[in-house]
Amino acid sequence: MKRLVREAHQRSLWQALVVYLGVSYGILEAIDLFIDRAGVPDWLFPVALTLLLIGLPVVIVASLAAEEEYGDEVATESAVAAAEEDRRLRLLTWRNAAAALVGALAVWGAVAAGWLLTGDYIDRLRDRGIEAAAIDPANRVVVLPFTYRGSEEWAYLGEGMVDLLSKTLDGAGELRTVNPQAVLGVLEQVKVGEGTDPGRAVAERLDVGNYVVGNVVEVGGRLQLTAWLHRTAPVEPVQVSVQGPPDSLFALVDDLTARLLVSEENLGSLARIEALTTDSLEALKAYLEGEQIYRAGVSADRGDAHSAFQRAVEIDSTFALAWYRLSRLAYFSGKEVGQVLEYAETAVRHAERLPWRERRLIEANAAYARGDAGESQRIFDEILSRYPDDAEAWWGLALLLSEYYGILGLPPSAGRFSHQRTLRYEPDHDIALWSLAWIEAMEGNWQAFDSITLRRYGDRKPSLYWRAVRAFGSNDVAEQERVLATVDSFSSAAAPQFFTMAVTSKIAGNQRGALQLLEINERKTDSPQDEAVWHLFAAYYELGMGRRRAAQERFARLDRVKHDWAIVDNALWVLAPHVRAQRAELEAWRDSLLRWDAAAVVDPPAERTGYWKVLWNRYAGVHTHLQHYLLGRINARLGDQEAALRYADELEHMPVPPDAGSLSRDLAQSVLAYVLVEQGRSQEALRALEVAPREVPFTRMTHAIFQGTQERYLRAELLAELGRDEEALRWFQSIDYYIHPAMAGLSHLRQAQLHERLGHPEEAAVQYRRFIELWSDCDREFRPMVEAAQQALQRLTAEPTTD
Repeated sequence: MKRLVREAHQRSLWQALVVYLGVSYGILEAIDLFIDRAGVPDWLFPVALTLLLIGLPVVIVASLAAEEEYGDEVATESAVAAAEEDRRLRLLTWRNAAAALVGALAVWGAVAAGWLLTGDYIDRLRDRGIEAAAIDPANRVVVLPFTYRGSEEWAYLGEGMVDLLSKTLDGAGELRTVNPQAVLGVLEQVKVGEGTDPGRAVAERLDVGNYVVGNVVEVGGRLQLTAWLHRTAPVEPVQVSVQGPPDSLFALVDDLTARLLVSEENLGSLARIEALTTDSLEALKAYLEGEQIYRAGVSADRGDAHSAFQRAVEIDSTFALAWYRLSRLAYFSGKEVGQVLEYAETAVRHAERLPWRERRLIEANAAYARGDAGESQRIFDEILSRYPDDAEAWWGLALLLSEYYGILGLPPSAGRFSHQRTLRYEPDHDIALWSLAWIEAMEGNWQAFDSITLRRYGDRKPSLYWRAVRAFGSNDVAEQERVLATVDSFSSAAAPQFFTMAVTSKIAGNQRGALQLLEINERKTDSPQDEAVWHLFAAYYELGMGRRRAAQERFARLDRVKHDWAIVDNALWVLAPHVRAQRAELEAWRDSLLRWDAAAVVDPPAERTGYWKVLWNRYAGVHTHLQHYLLGRINARLGDQEAALRYADELEHMPVPPDAGSLSRDLAQSVLAYVLVEQGRSQEALRALEVAPREVPFTRMTHAIFQGTQERYLRAELLAELGRDEEALRWFQSIDYYIHPAMAGLSHLRQAQLHERLGHPEEAAVQYRRFIELWSDCDREFRPMVEAAQQALQRLTAEPTTD
């Protein structure tokens, strides 16, 4: 053995060099990755390299010393000299060389840790996920509207230069331009006094280090574009100017951009403006006119903006940004989902030449239009990681989370921050204010709710809609009576408004108040379609309070006016997790579904428009799909797994209407999951639910089957069973009063139990109280659930006893 060690050490110098250099390379790669991920300064890399280079001669000397130690002879002229040599050799050993390497790394670690503790790392953690270039003020630039002097024909270029220069400057080197919508929104908010520079005010408000102002002058049929690039730091601005005929506008903008970049020695990639937008000057003019109208605020009445964008695509059918705007306008004006999706996908087809940001916005919008909430959210997050001031992306994400929070497994409040960011740029954004008020009502934050409604209405009295929310949500009995009296005084022609108020009262958790509003409308209605809606939602509210017998009575009345709704929804809630239906009842429902000629159902045209029309057409074209889904689930519950899987297989291959998203596959995966649950295969059942695409176009978001309400509840139960309580809690929180009134009570109960298991007594007590209040007069068979909740609440809140 000693000889083997001696032989190895005779080669130790070269081996040491190879090993040391290899280990050093690995260490440097790890440090480089750490610097990239943690956001620490780049100078820490050369520090590490220097320390490792210092360690190299130490390793060489240690290797040579080791060779001497194990050599055949040790030159000693005296006992003292030999002793001194032994002492030197003991110091220069492999162990000591390794210790030197560890010491060098320790020195580097101390330097890095010192920076982390004393630098701005905490601030960077707050912005984790946002790229460094996106938050460095030195790399960010805002373009403000140019002043314009000249004939009316080219006046649109004043504000239009914000769009044009923002697109050409963005991505040049490390430059990131702030979204024009955010710039114009903040510009309206800043208070500019005499002698105040509005550009500096906007830049400071957005924490941007550079801003561009300028003017456009049209004289004698020629355009002169002048721009000034300012720093927020006290340095002289850079001025550049170009001129030429109007038909060379694209070249002029490109030339102006290039001169700005050259002046700053920031020669990044410069794409030509016509390649980013359109080859047609007339199409660009129409688009910029539409943009000016569009930015006035999101509204359904946008005829002028639509006409401008329509002219743009008629002139240039490949104008992706104009198609994108048409898609957004089509959504807000209540167009069919097919029209919205057609515009959105046309934009995607022509988006290849656009800058990265605009292309990704278009792709996020297309994902949203087809109901792929997960993909849309991922793209918006990616955009905002690079452009944290992109008002367009914040608004898109806010809208997405307001509608798809449940499908994404998020609580209703998930969109709060995105709406707040939207309001940062557009303080009067009506839909953002509406959505925030809705979130605060859902959570019972009435002080915040009042602040938002005051901001929205000012000195005007809030609408009856919001008065109903406030009265029923906060249990203001006197105001409830006034709201009910007002509703009772109207005619049946106002039925849709009353229905919306009933839904809104339910949003705030007051299902009894919602029932009161529905009952008034039921007395006044003279329309079978209205009556069907009243019965359906009344049944859901009764289910949400644990009153299944009352719900069945409602379903029976619904059956007389809308049989397909009655059979689908009643059968669905026979399968609810807390309803332990007997075998005979399940077999009766299986027989009823088999007799039902689902393929022959044809819905008459809706009597009303807007949301009412969407609601009426909730099952259009998918009755057979729903029949197979329910039969699959009933057979799984009855133990006939072969039949259940057969229905799942048939569902998988069923074609769906264009506006039904991934319904066939979603329902097939759901049936499979329930079969696996019956077999006790929880992990596989969870996987079956997870792989379902859940692409649900926005017009189909009005029903629990499309939303996968019971599947989300099952997913949460499976997660809890597998010990993944935090994830389970999040999925239970996604089941709210708005879309899922029938499951809201059960959601509160399971949240309470999970909070208690996780050691959160205060949160558990809140959820137990909500469940007990909601189910206070439930059916007798459900009373044990309420009594158990009462006992748990008492256990959590009782004062400790003393002997």
